[in-house]
Amino acid sequence: MSVSLTEHQNSPIIFLSVLLLIALSNLLLLRRLHSYGRPSQFPRLSVLVPARNEETNIGLCVRSLLAQDYPDFELLVLDDESSDQTAQVLASLARSDNRLRVLSGQPLPAGWLGKQWACQQLSQAATGELLLFTDADTRYHPQALSNAVAALLSERTDLLSAFLREEAVSWGERLVVPVLLWSIFSFLPLGLAYWLRLPAFTAANGQFLLFRRRAYEQIGGHAAVRQHTTEDLAWCGT
Repeated sequence: MSVSLTEHQNSPIIFLSVLLLIALSNLLLLRRLHSYGRPSQFPRLSVLVPARNEETNIGLCVRSLLAQDYPDFELLVLDDESSDQTAQVLASLARSDNRLRVLSGQPLPAGWLGKQWACQQLSQAATGELLLFTDADTRYHPQALSNAVAALLSERTDLLSAFLREEAVSWGERLVVPVLLWSIFSFLPLGLAYWLRLPAFTAANGQFLLFRRRAYEQIGGHAAVRQHTTEDLAWCGT
């Protein structure tokens, strides 16, 4: 069987055209958190932040979370044996707002990765019906928690993830971050994902994982992914 040069040249064009169609359709189908109406009830929410050597980020992150309009939430931050001023920054913030609880991380057990162990400790200390795991380098709009919980309840789902707006500062970030987002947005057709509801058509972002507590515990919590560097991808397959 012979394949002409024209066919070889057309293959990349067809492939890129398909990716463009997927991306354009996703722009129309993507569900934004602010598009959901506010719920009639707000379940108790625990916002859980692991922090290791985050003295330059943790203050802005915590202040943005404490400024949320969500009526019933607690904020737990675990200082994961930081060697910088993270603990001191957190202690100062905790004195001004009793919704913030600062935990000191325990030594890492064998068989665990650091972030997973930190998140496991946070989940064990949390009191909320809902658990939001987020990173120390994030910043939140004042209505972010309310919008996220509204989406979780409206969709009747046990795990909701969101893709946050990324601020790429270094040249390395400017080269890598757009490619990561583009790869998901162009290769994951949301129309099929909403319709088929198969693990193969799911994606999550470890910066923002909002669980119903009972579902989180049923799948084993972070202990179930204690050796996975990408726990968000591991959970997508469950």
